[in-house]
Amino acid sequence: MSAALEGVGNVQGGEALELRASLGASFVQGKTMVFADLFTEVQEGDWIFSPRARLSYAFTPDLLISGHWDTLPSGTSTLLERQEFRGVSVQGQYGMRRVLPAWDLALPLDAEVVVLLNGQEWRRVAARAGVLRIQGAEVDRQGFHALTAIVTDETGVREFTREFSETYTFLPAGSGLYAASVGWQPGGWTVGGQAEFGLSPQMSLVTSLRWQTTQSRATARLNYAASTRWSHSFGVRYQGGTGTTGTFLDLTTRYRTRQWVLGAAVQTPLGRPNQTVLALSGAYVTNRWSAFGALQGGLATSWSVGGGWAYQATPDLAVTVTGEASPQSWRASVGLTYQLAPTLRAAVAAESAPQALSGSLNVTYQPAPGHKVEAEWRQPGPVSAAYSYAGPVQLSLGVSTAGDVTALAQGALTFTGGRLLVSPAMTQRAIVVQTGVPNLPLLINGAAPMTTNSQGELILTDLGTGQSTEISVDLARLPITVGVGTDRVVVVPPLSGVTVFDWRGNFILSRWVLVRWQDGRPAAGARLELNGQSYNTDDEGYAFLPDGPALLSGQLVYGDGTTPCRIDLAPQQTEITCQ
Repeated sequence: MSAALEGVGNVQGGEALELRASLGASFVQGKTMVFADLFTEVQEGDWIFSPRARLSYAFTPDLLISGHWDTLPSGTSTLLERQEFRGVSVQGQYGMRRVLPAWDLALPLDAEVVVLLNGQEWRRVAARAGVLRIQGAEVDRQGFHALTAIVTDETGVREFTREFSETYTFLPAGSGLYAASVGWQPGGWTVGGQAEFGLSPQMSLVTSLRWQTTQSRATARLNYAASTRWSHSFGVRYQGGTGTTGTFLDLTTRYRTRQWVLGAAVQTPLGRPNQTVLALSGAYVTNRWSAFGALQGGLATSWSVGGGWAYQATPDLAVTVTGEASPQSWRASVGLTYQLAPTLRAAVAAESAPQALSGSLNVTYQPAPGHKVEAEWRQPGPVSAAYSYAGPVQLSLGVSTAGDVTALAQGALTFTGGRLLVSPAMTQRAIVVQTGVPNLPLLINGAAPMTTNSQGELILTDLGTGQSTEISVDLARLPITVGVGTDRVVVVPPLSGVTVFDWRGNFILSRWVLVRWQDGRPAAGARLELNGQSYNTDDEGYAFLPDGPALLSGQLVYGDGTTPCRIDLAPQQTEITCQ
């Protein structure tokens, strides 16, 4: 059972309250899934009630067919928005079942062996001394998998584990996702479809088709990863009906390293080469600062250029400068962010543009995980304040000196396995991304910016059909204290249920630590030797050190190797005096 409520209004201007609410229920039994709710809107005093429903049946684990009454073909659970589609949809996949690599387990004695696959008993065997080959274990989901062998012999019971990590750049070769729908929406009949095919470990093909009474659109895109650094994409798009019509070609190439991200793209309409548009972009990231820039222009379009620079002056103070310009206009801004305390942050910014000068002040207080209080002033503009809570339920309340009031409450109760669970939203399909990094900035399919919660998790419920979901690190917003192995991964959404993608091994957390000598002086220009690794302090005595669960122990020495003293640095500690 789920409930959601959102209200928007103005208490000073006498504007009518806008209200949206949903009360629904979901039921899953075997291969059948049912969702139904009552969607209510209040606009300018008028009450509108809309019953909605979706009935789905899984003919096989790889094929799902659904009927819709005012729900989306994708099956997403955007409860507080209209979903005006009435028709039938089909979703499917193939080639996703894989066999894990064989595991040779040495047995010094005859033994009874129980093998667990992802925590569930998979095989039991009586084995003779020697080498036992464990093979044939099949999986049908992406992510991390574990085989555990529980060995019982005359010496006792021992346990061995073998982990397998599976991260996609594209879909596995020979596999595919597809979805199609036909039905009615306001304005007439609609037919749509999407599909994605894994052609090889380095190549994929993504296609889509959408036809409505007044317009049509078809796309095809070939993606190729030449190496871990170079990737290329070629696309064809046809658009007909109202608005811009024609066939368009585009080519994109990208180069990535741990510090550099460079990109170039060109788009041209067939038969109109004078309307070709070229775009260039680049970014460079170091421990203390980062810079980015972009340029776009064409023969028939005006040019535009933009860029920015961010600098971590101290562990608590960050400076950002951005700007953009075109023949028609320009804009420049500068911002400062200061961490007043672990739970309190202030940010001030100023922006200049032709005939306009504006500024802002933002103060954010996070008294506990999931809770956030925020106050903001923009000039020109009103002062606003908001409270939000992201936990088992989702709550928010906002007010402003202009009289605007907004409120949101959303939650769901789920009874499964004899337990009653509380969650922010009810969904029949979701991806849970585990990063282990709180407030990590991510991009979904290259566009939608999102942030992990206080536990370092991100729950994705707005999932497309017939295509994979690309999750990438937003390098422009990435804190310098977070190191990244790979900045992009492709996750296959489930047809139903939840896919948990464990990405925690991809990130390394670091911290700025102020190191002092025994007399309290900052240890400027010194060297730290901790857990077998060497680190240097800067001219203010700060060192950039790993921030993990383990204790860092060693010694502090001058650059010439003299005068050592003892260092024991605890997790999350940001200042230390050597002993």
